[in-house]
Amino acid sequence: MTESTTSDPMADKVLAAASVQVMGADGHVGGLGVLIAPALVLTCAHVVLEAVRRPARQDERPDGPVGVRLVLPEGEPVDAVVRDWVPVRANGTGDVAVLSLSRPLPEARPVVMVTPRDVWDHKAIVFGLPRDDTGGGWHTARLRARTGTGRLQMSPLDGQSDPVQSGFSGSAVWDEDLGAVVGIVVSISPAHRGQAFCIPTRTVLDEVPDLAELLAPSSPFPGLRPYAEEDSAHFCSRSSTARAPP
Repeated sequence: MTESTTSDPMADKVLAAASVQVMGADGHVGGLGVLIAPALVLTCAHVVLEAVRRPARQDERPDGPVGVRLVLPEGEPVDAVVRDWVPVRANGTGDVAVLSLSRPLPEARPVVMVTPRDVWDHKAIVFGLPRDDTGGGWHTARLRARTGTGRLQMSPLDGQSDPVQSGFSGSAVWDEDLGAVVGIVVSISPAHRGQAFCIPTRTVLDEVPDLAELLAPSSPFPGLRPYAEEDSAHFCSRSSTARAPP
């Protein structure tokens, strides 16, 4: 792994325990994914298709198993099959896949994903695997807003971190302001624009509503992520409910 100059200790720890490679039976790596439950991985449909060496625009879900393993550090692979499948549509939407693992990955831990109302100008951190022998690289970005395809735009924060490129697809997007994952990397714009895009948690839920209780649970407790303004509707102060003494 390359030395990180842009990440923070919490992002390093969380992403190391949840970032996985998605591979075909021959070991060909299609991209990355993120663990969202002990035996569930969220990734892009085109990542799965690349892993099994099929066209990225194929509508049918692959029937056979794929391999999934931790990236940081590299772990032993386990078999997985496609549980939920949303192929890339002609209008650029879709491209979501959920993999069901045959067993939990040792030493892995799922991320907390959130659906904030606004992430404009939040700092984001992403780990990816460029097609070289560096063992990976880190990218920092400023989050913007959702586009017409439901993607969340990410603008490069500086020129020192690795640019989002082939090998970053499916990787978790860590929102440093919220201390949680807000989406997965899906695409990049032409080089002259220098922008990257992720599928935010809200768009994932629009595509796969069955994940609602997992990614946006009804419980008001935010788990390991910091208490944020968007949680205020679920909480009230003691003074607002306390009864005055007689």
